[in-house]
Amino acid sequence: MDRGGPANIRHLGHNAHTSNRPASTHPIGAGVPRLNPAARQYRGAVEAIAVWDAFDGRPHRPRPGLRRLDPRRWTQPPPAPALVAELERRRRVLADHPAEAVATTPGAEPAAAELLDRLRAHLLGDHAGRYRAVGGGWIEVDGRFRVDTDGAPALAVAAGITAADWCLVAPSDPPRLAAGAVCAPNRWRLRAKVGLDLSGVHAPVPGYPAGPVDRLFGRDQAAPVWRRNWSMLADPALWQPDPVPARPRVPAGVWVRSERQTVVALPASGWWAFGIETEVAPLEALATRPGVAARVLATVAGLDAATARYKELDGWLPELLAWLAACAGPPAPAVARVGSPRPTASGPSPSAEAAEQDE
Repeated sequence: MDRGGPANIRHLGHNAHTSNRPASTHPIGAGVPRLNPAARQYRGAVEAIAVWDAFDGRPHRPRPGLRRLDPRRWTQPPPAPALVAELERRRRVLADHPAEAVATTPGAEPAAAELLDRLRAHLLGDHAGRYRAVGGGWIEVDGRFRVDTDGAPALAVAAGITAADWCLVAPSDPPRLAAGAVCAPNRWRLRAKVGLDLSGVHAPVPGYPAGPVDRLFGRDQAAPVWRRNWSMLADPALWQPDPVPARPRVPAGVWVRSERQTVVALPASGWWAFGIETEVAPLEALATRPGVAARVLATVAGLDAATARYKELDGWLPELLAWLAACAGPPAPAVARVGSPRPTASGPSPSAEAAEQDE
């Protein structure tokens, strides 16, 4: 097997537009102190990523939590050089796990081609500073990485040129997962899900809102939307297709993982593209962020028993809640002001994108 990656993906090495840092490393910048050694590779990204937007300070309850999606923000590439590092990782996954990372059912090819065409236009238009067409179907990313977007299969190309996984939903009754290219599975296997209707895909999820989700993928739903979810794991690796029961040490052994999920209609085929951008941050980052810790605490403390088991938190939830409470500190006193929003103890609200798009 060629472990250098698919032939339609090339790494260009360093040039005048890049630093001398090896492409496989993450930037280390000013960030949160007292991170354990395993967390340091993520340290530079802790302040920039939006993992914490998954926690809105309200107790957890099953709900899609959909927000309007600005089409210009369909994808949100990580900063350089993290994007190239992630594309290199995806190249390795697609080369080493081709049968696990990509799966499809008959009839999905037109929708996959439509997705790739739309992605090309989006990346070259809305992220023109990062993506550049260099001829012959090749696109250059951050001046260091090239992908032949005319290569096949289209879904693998889509997953190899963005920091996102892509699934295709067929508008049957009920809607079904018909194809996907997934390089960052969170304790699930693509081939076990492809071909199932969405209720079957989400069967393990307690209180899964099947009706609202099925209606989202109805043919009359044209507006693009996005949402975030979250989990807490003992391993920061993005490739985790199988559950690994573990009781991590709090906080040093806990990693917060969040998926920014997008749903965009593909009008020519009548299908839907479901995008998944995954980010990971060390829980320790909250040690100096009491407002965010308060939001996380409120959400996690509101988990019902079934959801805590599903998220594999039931064995160490009390320890987690105690640590979050210590980071959050005492609730701030409520000060009522005329014309001001109702005060809360949940800390600062999520990022500008979340605030602007939340409905």
